[in-house]
Amino acid sequence: DRDAAMLRLERVASATPRRSLAEATRDVLALLADTVGESPSVYVFTDLSRASFDDVSLDALASSLEKLPKAKIHFVDVGVSQPRNRGLAALELSSERPSAGEPLTIRTGVYGTAASDAPASVEVWLGERGGEPAKRADKPASDTLEFTLAGLDAGVHQGFVRLLSTDPLPVDNTRFFTVEVVEPPRLLLVESEPGGAIFVSEALASSALNGIVAPRFICETVMVDRLRVDEINDFDAVMLLDPPPLAERTWRALAEFSQSGGGVAVCLGSKSVGKLAEMNSPAAQLVLPGKLKWTSRTPRYLQPRSYEHPILRELADVAGETPWPLFPVFQAWQFDSLDSAASIVSYFADGAPAIVEQTQGNGRLVVLTTPLSDRATADAWNLLPTNPEPWPFLALVNGLADYLVGTATHPLNYTAGQSVVLPLPRRSDLSSYILAPPEGEALVQTLDPTARDIVLSVTSEVGNYRVTSGGTQSQFERGFSTNVDDAAGRLDRADFSDIASRLGRDRVTRAASRDDISSTIDLAATGRELFPWIITSVALLLACEQVLANRFYAASPRGTGVGGRGVMIDK
Repeated sequence: DRDAAMLRLERVASATPRRSLAEATRDVLALLADTVGESPSVYVFTDLSRASFDDVSLDALASSLEKLPKAKIHFVDVGVSQPRNRGLAALELSSERPSAGEPLTIRTGVYGTAASDAPASVEVWLGERGGEPAKRADKPASDTLEFTLAGLDAGVHQGFVRLLSTDPLPVDNTRFFTVEVVEPPRLLLVESEPGGAIFVSEALASSALNGIVAPRFICETVMVDRLRVDEINDFDAVMLLDPPPLAERTWRALAEFSQSGGGVAVCLGSKSVGKLAEMNSPAAQLVLPGKLKWTSRTPRYLQPRSYEHPILRELADVAGETPWPLFPVFQAWQFDSLDSAASIVSYFADGAPAIVEQTQGNGRLVVLTTPLSDRATADAWNLLPTNPEPWPFLALVNGLADYLVGTATHPLNYTAGQSVVLPLPRRSDLSSYILAPPEGEALVQTLDPTARDIVLSVTSEVGNYRVTSGGTQSQFERGFSTNVDDAAGRLDRADFSDIASRLGRDRVTRAASRDDISSTIDLAATGRELFPWIITSVALLLACEQVLANRFYAASPRGTGVGGRGVMIDK
């Protein structure tokens, strides 16, 4: 139905794609994998921008084509020979969650095609705690730009960086951002002897930087025999540094603290030696991920098998260069068995668990089988904090603290179309929330009472979103931003000959006009109307038959014949 098709075309609205052009093409080829004995054709409408046909995308397409030897891709070129556009590169934020008093640095740059060289400028606009945005800075456009915003109060701040330009593609002229200025999380460091928390405390909030750099954490130290369970809830996380067996009431308080969303780390060490029964008591097992077996004196060192876990993520970029053998571990606890809910974050080189975690309620429990507090003495269990260049220790401790307080889990800035996850606060009683999109009316959404996160999947609209709610125990205010992919406005054209050489010249074609498209249609797949050809052939056949039939009969003499027909007599 032509009218219905035209109506659907008129209703098509532009939206930010969730997948790249190469990903969408690979998905289509995968759907055609079952077309046995056929020669499938895929038509891809594209502007042939270089950003859509980088090496990774071409390698993936070539791999998909290898699985379909008879398939062909027809690229319908809808671009222009000399595109003109100028846009902003994706924003780089110094931190999505800067501490109060810490300045926010925004880095970006202006890119453009050769045909876009008109003067332009870039502005930064920032809203204060949900208010209307105001211009905070501006600079002339250049390849690299850096803006610094200071004096941000605690809370959610949203804004945008805007390129003032007259190019015909405005979608990449504005980049939105969200940051959440937070008060530094409070960590309670529980030490078993005076000075036992010094290494961890200095790693998280160095005293040498007081008054120079805003601290990322506020650390308070207490002796284990002075730990008051009624004060635990005043902190975001608790780290037990080489603890002895605790009172049953304390173990239970720590378990309840974790259930309600707090983070608890237990760094086992020498203070538990000889007290296996107490450490394996029912109360202690509410916090520990399994029953302890013994201490191993086999020399070893940390050897993570993966750096994907948030605790180790700060070391991911230098995973192959981290000198773990220079941080030997002389003693470590071993478990008899681990609970089914426990998982191993990192191993030692001999395969024994080094860091074990388990999720309990809304919080996190992490156990290290060797301490982080030993000085470099003859009876030290390890040299993790005392190596002359302890940068792996600093990264490990900061990653552990970030994970415990939950600051390194969910981003605030996304590519449009991605699913957004917003963690709910501890001890939340929220039953609904209000979602304010960039444009249009705010929406009221219900919330599952057992939910730990708000998950949003309808984020195709570019801009700043805000989520608010309230409850008797906590107020909830979050925000996030979505932007177009960085490649959306990079319109420099790719050379089709390079694409053809990578994918196979007999596997791809380029169509730039209606006639080119028509010539690429596979007649074997689409068919053609054959009736005119058949009826013409039949008419010709009848005409030939008539001519041939009369060729072998002579006309009879006039007035002669039988029954009106001429007769040939052979004498």
